[in-house]
Amino acid sequence: MLSDYGYIVNELNMLGVEIKSTKRKEMIQTILNRFGVRLVNETLSIECSL
Repeated sequence: MLSDYGYIVNELNMLGVEIKSTKRKEMIQTILNRFGVRLVNETLSIECSL
């Protein structure tokens, strides 16, 4: 599993982009699903074999 340890969501928050609203969270989740990325506790992760 690879993770960003919350880096991306933190950067978005610092830029003023909040993803806590239901609609915005749904939009983000739709985009992430297309690439097989999961968002759990503000951390992006992907399953892979190394």
